[in-house]
Amino acid sequence: MDLRESVRVILFDHLGNPLLLQRSDGAKTGYYCFPGGQVEHGETRRDAAIRETFEETGIHANVSKIARYANGEWDNHYYASLEQVHQDDVSVNHESLDYRFSREMPSSHFAFTSDKIMYNRFITTEQHPYRSLKQSFNHQPQNKTA
Repeated sequence: MDLRESVRVILFDHLGNPLLLQRSDGAKTGYYCFPGGQVEHGETRRDAAIRETFEETGIHANVSKIARYANGEWDNHYYASLEQVHQDDVSVNHESLDYRFSREMPSSHFAFTSDKIMYNRFITTEQHPYRSLKQSFNHQPQNKTA
C-alpha cells in the first residue's frame, strides 16, 4: 500500500513561538496542527508546503525541509521557515477556527501524532527553537526540489 504524502510547515513569530492552527473540520475540530496538507499530483513536496501555507495562513513562506515522519497511512514531510511571521500577517481560511503562537501546547491538544512528535522535537527544546531549527538547517543538505 502506498502512503499518502502530506506536508507540514513550522513558522515562528519574533519570540520563537510556532504558529499552530485550530482545526475546524471533522473529528479533529478544536485540535491544533501546523499549517499543511496533501501533496497534489505532479506537485513537489516543497511547492505543496508553500501552497498549503499560503492557502491556510495567507503567508508566502520560503521553506526548507527539516524532517520526515511516516506511519501506516501517511508520509509526512516537515518544512520550516526561518523568516519571522507577524501576527497581523496571519489570515486563516475556512479549515481553521483560530490560530495561536505557542511554545506551551499540551500534547493532548494536537490533531495529529506526527505534529506532536515534531513539536516535541523542535519546539520544546532547552534552547530557543528558532536557533535549534537554524542549526538543523545548517547540518542538513538542502534539496530545493524535495
